[in-house]
This record gives sequence, structure tokens and C-alpha cells, in this order.
Amino acid sequence: MSGFLSNQIFELNKRGIDYNVINPAQYGFFMSAVNLFSSKNEVREHPQRTQRFVKASNAGWEYAFNHQKEIIQLIHDHYAPNKSIAALTFEADISEEMFVRGLYPIGAVNYELTKRTYKQLLMHQIIDKDEHLAPFLLEEVIQNEQKWTGFNDDELAYLLKKEKITMCVDPNWMPFEALKDGTHYGIAADYMALLQKKLPVPIELVETTSWTESIKKTQQRECDIFSLAASTPIRRKYMNFTTPYITLPVVIATANDKIYIENIEDILTEKIGIVQGYAIAENLRLRYPRANIVDVASITDGLEKVESGEIYCYIDNLMVIAEQIQKQFTGTIKISGRIQQEIKLAIGTRNDEPLLNNIFNKLISTVTPDEKQAIYNRWVSINQQVEFDYHLFWLLFGVFTLISGFYATHSHQLNKYNRMLLKLSETDKLTNLYNRCKLDELLLEKEQLFYRYHTACGVAILDIDHFKQINDNHGHQTGDSVLIELSALMSESLRSTDVIGRWGGEEFLIIAPNSDTQETTIIAEKMLQQIRLHRFQKIGTLTASCGVCSFNDGKDIQNTLRLADEALYKAKAQGRDQVVSSS
Repeated sequence: MSGFLSNQIFELNKRGIDYNVINPAQYGFFMSAVNLFSSKNEVREHPQRTQRFVKASNAGWEYAFNHQKEIIQLIHDHYAPNKSIAALTFEADISEEMFVRGLYPIGAVNYELTKRTYKQLLMHQIIDKDEHLAPFLLEEVIQNEQKWTGFNDDELAYLLKKEKITMCVDPNWMPFEALKDGTHYGIAADYMALLQKKLPVPIELVETTSWTESIKKTQQRECDIFSLAASTPIRRKYMNFTTPYITLPVVIATANDKIYIENIEDILTEKIGIVQGYAIAENLRLRYPRANIVDVASITDGLEKVESGEIYCYIDNLMVIAEQIQKQFTGTIKISGRIQQEIKLAIGTRNDEPLLNNIFNKLISTVTPDEKQAIYNRWVSINQQVEFDYHLFWLLFGVFTLISGFYATHSHQLNKYNRMLLKLSETDKLTNLYNRCKLDELLLEKEQLFYRYHTACGVAILDIDHFKQINDNHGHQTGDSVLIELSALMSESLRSTDVIGRWGGEEFLIIAPNSDTQETTIIAEKMLQQIRLHRFQKIGTLTASCGVCSFNDGKDIQNTLRLADEALYKAKAQGRDQVVSSS
């Protein structure tokens, strides 16, 4: 007969019956037992649920071993009353011995042993030679020898315990990366897509509206990695960095009428714009403490300030400045010099989990030269090698600058007026929020998303209570001041993905993407609470009423706005200073 070492052996010992233990390992056959299996469809269609199930199973075993008396009593009382406490204790002792917890974490897969078992099964023709190992493993990280990434047991165990790897990015740094409608795109995004294929857990994007916000979230451990960042002394306090995978020169952009800058020391007293939180700013401040560096919100903000004369120049790497000049600032901005340093960009990983850095270093090393070139070609219009002759580039760029100077004045005015017209066409002059025309455009976009993908979107119409009395008692100038102050307050109170605009008079419209009526109601309640607590400069306190609906209820723009407006009317009729939803 056959049996388990942890089960039938106890009874044989108790009765004094002799037996032999046949250990396959003594005959050269190694394999693991008591494995956890799932179907391919379950893993493919519900990967996160599968991961949670594995994690819960491992936690159950961990608890059982750490609380043996409790679990033995529970099994005896409710599941196996025919087994004695002594038999269950024997089973627990043998099981713990066989788990070898001192060497392997519970649930860890010994991949060398798994590969060896796989080869033995092949050799004995138990499985077909065309069957591959990877589809049998949840992580699918053991591939054939050519694709093996080389993770060790500790790294794989770490990955399996981690449900996801959260990632922060720079939302406005093309062609490297940017965010649009919650999607990460650009050079770094393509690299991350390659690396994701070789990981057993998903890389999950954490949306931010600025690089400064990304840094803050990473410092607070909301993000495990930066997709692309330079190593600096300050960042190394909370992050490790992989081997750089992009290296580029740093250049100086000025208005077209400025002369060539041979040495950055010649302009240290001028206002030098750099995006807040960028490594370039940190390095320059360390090297030149007296440099007059001005933080800007983004590269576009920096170049617009250069164009308007608010700052003298903007500093960034060559690729992003060239991209922006080509798209938005042709004829108004030029590259007027370079700094004798290069920016080396890598993946940043949280330093309190050092295995993460080992993992991404290994992943980066698997990206082939052909894959790198393909990514570069997708995002840079000129098809050339990433490492090119910069001496020749500067020589040719000097000739180009002389030629382009002839067209500077006309292009400068044209671009400037086009941007002014665009802003005027979509902005309310008083509050500087989106106007009715722009809101209609955004509502149409959200309606199309709802029709095509059933993407939820909430709408809230907010109206100031007794606004006519403010105008009558304090004058229209005070009324305008209240509208301006309220607009700034609401803009700061909303989520980064929400949109607010002036709907007309004292009415405002809030568009809340990916939110149903209930979620939009919560957003509106928080908004009204902020308004109640705020003390306005000229009138003290005020309140507002709000009506809420979503495309889930209204189905189209017209009905959704009608239902939100009717809800607002109810809020007013029921005493004001409240939110009423359509559902």
C-alpha cells in the first residue's frame, strides 16, 4: 500500500507495523508535491483574482503553522473528529518539516527543481516534447533558455507576494513620456510595455498632473518606481536607480533674438527656468549656488515664459526641447547653447525594497539594440542612431539657426496670436475657467466614450445661493470678485481628472470622468463643504446648491443636463445649501 508520511505512518507506528519508505529522490527523481493549480482561462481572464487567491492560500498555511494548537483543535472539532489530537499533532510536525520553512517561504516555487522535474517528465515521455514549461507556471517567467531573465528565488518570491508594481511618470515630458486620458505614452511607456511582458505582476500607473506631484507620491511610497528619472543626491534618499537606458546632452533654449551662450556661467544672474523637481535643477544648484533658477510647472510653461520675456532661458535635455520647438515654438524659440554635462535617465525604484532594483536592472539588460532602435524610431522623426555625433550636430545646427533667423519675426507673431486666439476661444474672461463652448466640446467627448466603451461620467451643475442679493447689496464688482475667488477655490478642491467651467451667470458645471451619479454626488458634497468653510474677502461666507446626474442615468448630453438641472431646482426648493442627485 502507499500513504503519506504525515498521515498513515502515525497509525503504523502506533500499531507496531513495519514499513519501508521509498523516496524517489534516492533514485534520482526530484519533484515537488501538494501544488496549487488553476485553469489557464482563470489565470488569463482574472490574473489579479488568481494572485489574491494564491496570496490568501499562502497566508492560510502561514497562520496554521504559527497557531498549530488552535488549528489542530479546530480540525478535530469540526472536520476530522475521527482523528485524535496526537495524530493531528504528528501530521503538523511532519508537514512543517517537509515545508522547509527555514529555506523557502511558504508558496515559493523552486524553479530549478521545477525545471529538473520538467526534464525528467520529458525523458520518461510522460509529457509531450512540444509541451513547454511556462504555461504550467502562474508567473510565466520561466521561458526557454533564450528568454530566461535570470530572476533568483528571492526575487521571484518577492514578485509573487506583490500584487502590483505602482509607477509614477512625468505627465508632460514628450517625447519621453506623457499622460493623456489616463494613458501613458512615449519612449518610456514603450520600454515599460516591453518589461511588463517579462513580469508576473502588473505595472499599475498612478496618475498625476505634474512631475512635482509624482515626486511627492513616490516619497510617500504611493509609487514603487519612476519609469524614467535621473539619479540625484536628494532622490537617492528614497530611491535606487538602475543602469541608465537613455543618455542625452543638456541644452539652453532662449528667445530667437538672444545670442549664442558659450558658457552657462555667463548667464547665472539671468532668470533660468527649469521644471520644478527636475534633476538638472538640483545639479545646477549644487554646482552654481548663486544661479538664479526659477521653477516652472512644465516644459510648455517654461518655453512660454521664455517667449514672453518673463525668464531669460529654459534648460532641459536636447530631445524634449527640440520636440517642443518643432511643435509649438518654431520661429520664436531656439537652442542657444549647451551645458557640459549629460543627463542619464534610468528607472527609479523605492530603496526600502532593494530587490526591486535588482529585478529592473535585469529587465533593462534584456532589451535588445533592435528593440531600443524601434522605440526610438517611433517617437523621433529623424531615423538615426540614438548615439550620434553631437559635434556635427552643433555645427549643422549653427547653420540652421542662421537660416531660420530670416523667418523669425513672422513665425513668432503667428504662433503667439494663434495661442492667444485658442485661449480666448475656450476660456471665460472673468473666472479664467473653461467657457460654455469648451464645456460643450468636452461633454461631447465624454458622451462618445460612454456610447463606445460605457465609460461612466458624472455631471454636476452648481449655483451660488442668493447671488442676486450679493450684487444688490454689495455691487456688481463685488459679485465679480466673489465669482473669481469661488472659481479658484473650486479648481483647487477638485480631483486632477475633473473639469470645471462657467456654465453661465453664477452657475458652474463640473464634469467628473469615470464617476457614476453616486460618486459625483460625493465630489459635489465635498465641494459644498469647502465653500461653506471658506471666508470670502468681501462678503464673508456663502453657500451653494448642486444638482447631479451621470450618463449612466441620462444616457445622452441633453437628458443628463436636464436631469442635473431638475435636481438643482429640487435642491433650491428644499432649502438650498445641499446636493440633490437624479437617482
